[in-house]
Formats: sequence, C-alpha cells, structure tokens
Amino acid sequence: MGESERLLARDAALLHFVSELGFGHTGSTNIVDGELSFEEFSRDLEAKVQNLPRFRQRPVFVPLNLAYPTWEYDPDFAFANHVDHVRLDPPGSWEQVLAATADFHSVALPTDRPYWFARLLTGLEGNQSAILFKVHHAVMDGVGAEAFQRVIFEEDAPQPIPPAPVPPLPNAATRLWRGLRDNALTGINVAVHFPANTVGLVRWLMSNDSREYFRIRRAFNRADGLRFPFNTPSSGRIRIATTRFLLEDLRALGRACDATINDVLLGTIGRAVQHYAKMRNIDTRGKVMKVSIPVNMRQEGEARNMGNIATLAPVPIPLDVENPRDLVRNVSNYMRALKQCRYPLATHRAIGAILFCMSPVLAPIVQRTVASVAMQRKSMAPGKKVGAVMVVSNVPRKPAPLRIANRPVLMRYPVGGTTPHIGIGCVAMTCGPYLGVTFAVNHTAADELKPLMQLIETSYDELRASAAAPSA
Repeated sequence: MGESERLLARDAALLHFVSELGFGHTGSTNIVDGELSFEEFSRDLEAKVQNLPRFRQRPVFVPLNLAYPTWEYDPDFAFANHVDHVRLDPPGSWEQVLAATADFHSVALPTDRPYWFARLLTGLEGNQSAILFKVHHAVMDGVGAEAFQRVIFEEDAPQPIPPAPVPPLPNAATRLWRGLRDNALTGINVAVHFPANTVGLVRWLMSNDSREYFRIRRAFNRADGLRFPFNTPSSGRIRIATTRFLLEDLRALGRACDATINDVLLGTIGRAVQHYAKMRNIDTRGKVMKVSIPVNMRQEGEARNMGNIATLAPVPIPLDVENPRDLVRNVSNYMRALKQCRYPLATHRAIGAILFCMSPVLAPIVQRTVASVAMQRKSMAPGKKVGAVMVVSNVPRKPAPLRIANRPVLMRYPVGGTTPHIGIGCVAMTCGPYLGVTFAVNHTAADELKPLMQLIETSYDELRASAAAPSA
C-alpha cells in the first residue's frame, strides 16, 4: 500500500468546519427504478468500494498539528458501518424523500472511520427506491465526484476479492517524524521555485490581467449587495427543495441569450430573487445579489482526481434589470470578463499561498473560529458589509447511462451544505436529459424555501417567454 498520502492544505482546511456546525460534507439523492433490496444494494456497493481507496481511508492527525493529516487505510474498516436502510411510511411521497434527505445531511459524519455514508430509502411512490450518499468535502469536490460516480454508477461491480491486510496506523512518533520531514521537503521545494515564482508574480502584477482582476474585485466589494431572510447562520441542520430543467431547453435559452447553461441558471436565480425581494418589500433599485461560484482548476490529466482543486469566483447579479434575457446577457458578459483576465486562476493561486503560509498549528483554530455560529451572527448583523449571499455550483458531468445493482438511475439531485456566513446553497448536476437543481437552507429559514422555489419556476418561464420574443 506504500507510505501514506498527506492531505493538501485545501482539503485539510475543510476538516475543521465540522465542529459545532455539522458542516463539511456533500452528496446526492439518486432515484432508482424498482424496489431495491438492502442485500442487493449492499452487495453491489461493497464490491465497488474496493476500487475507491479514499472510501477505505481516513485522515490521521499529526501530534500538535505540526503538519497536515495523512490519509491512512483504516485497519478497522467495516463496510457495514457505512450503510443503512430506511423504509418510508406510506405514501412515500417526494416531500418525504426531501425530508429524509435533509435529516440525513443534518448529521455530521463520524471522524473515527472513512468519511462517507450511504442510505437506501425504500417505499417510494411509483415502485422506486432512493440512494442517499454523503461524502466529506475533504475527500472530494463536485468535479472530483466524477471519479466516484464513474465507479459507483457507470461501472459493473467487480468480482469480490479478499481484502489485503491493512497495517496498523502509524504511531505518534512516526506521524510526527514524517510530518516534520514533509514540512522540510516542502520548504526546500518552495525555496527552489521562489525565484521563478517571484518573477511570474511581478510579470502578472504588471499585466493587463492583474489590472482587470483588481478592477473586478473592487467593483464586487463596492457593489451595493443585499442580504435576505434566507441568509441565516449555518447550524448544520438543513431543509432542501429540488427542481429540474430540460437540458435542451437550457441550451436553446443559452443560444438565444449568447450564454452558457450556467449563465442561464444564474440569471434564472437572480430573477427569482428579484421577485422574492419585492414579495418581502425589499428595495432592489441599484442593488445586486452577490453570488460565489466554484470554478474547477484541474489541469489536463487531473480530470478524475479527487480532493478539492477549485476556487471561488464572485458574481454580482443586478436586481434592477427587468428584462430576463438582458439579465442573463449581463451575467454572461461578466463571466466572459472573468475568464478573459484569468480571475479564477489568480484567486486559486492566492488562496493556495495563504493556506501555505498558515501553519498547520494555527489552521484549525482560525478555521473553526471563522465558521463558528458566533462569528456568523456577528458578520450577519445589521450594518455589516454584505459579502456573498449564495453559493451556486453547477457540477459538470459527461452524459452516460447510470446504473446501480443492475437497475437504472432515473434522476440524480446533488446535495450541498449551507456555507457558513451565507446559510444557503444551490447545486446543479446533469442526469440524462435533465439538469437537477437542489437548494439547501438552514432549518431556521425553511419557511423561505417554498416561495423561493415557486419563484424559480416562474422566473424560468419568464425567461423562456423573453427569449422567444423578438429582440427590441
């Protein structure tokens, strides 16, 4: 099995958001055709997990946090600790599935075993089953889930093989020695590349890209953003709602607005929030909704890497643009400007440098303090400057038939958490001819979710009507 692999700083950072929030995992709700037995489900999944090393490993910490943790094969790994079965009471409605999914994701993953869990839901209407997955974000981001999906939903279950003997976890002295050694090697590597990296930084600072980068950043910071009733401190307990759109319709809207599918999604959400603000008597004149979107930063050859190789890009969506098509075009033009100045790449490198400079000793203290409920309430107090109020993630996926235990997967809805200081998240994922979209809010804002979802549907219909109308 070789020597252990050390977590990257970005992955390690996500370990420390659990604590009081129950925050830190992502997952999906997968609707399967037919009544799937727990035995069938377990047999198929257990055979596939042997091809997912991260599903048999767990982070092991270095004494005094003098280095980042390492992924170690769990000598006590037991598949039965990671699966269970719940049968819904009749009628097994979609509302019951959503409630069960929210409860499932409102419980933090245990930290003494590999960071994942799966639940089979049976008793659904229409002779269907549902499989709920949750995996800690330290294991993979949305794009990293592509490797997970390929193994679980696209490949046939391999023949069971006897598990290889797993060595005991390294003792404290070994973990400390390896951590200090890796820190020294990292320092040497940084020193070797420091001259070239410094020259590259100076060149970038003198380039048009850097000037555009800082212009965009200043404009976002200065924009007059609004906070909404659905923005509440994350507690770990969530409520969710879902919708879906035909991909062909989204592509047609994209062509009509000279925009991508992601632009159309952002524009639809922005339009819905316009309506929501008016419903709540919030003045939107000259205001924007500040959104953060994850951007995949994988290089060629890294497409199937797990872990977190992404950054966040800021998107201000104007709330006083009345024409839905113009709103989507506004978002599209902004996204082009972001890409042209390579904003995500610069941010990715800057965050990487900050995390590198933050010692493993201080990182847990800083991250847990920042994510604490007390800090969230302070940042959300009236009069405080408004940052991002929603995270919107569209997870790319190659079209392929999905199956598990020889049964077709009819629909998939991704599920994310509620980011601290924001309290709401939106995740989208392709499945067959549809784009499945899930909104998650903190449980204290559950009453805000139903009207928001109704306005999403209304706004999408408005955009379709606007795109079909002749241009002025």
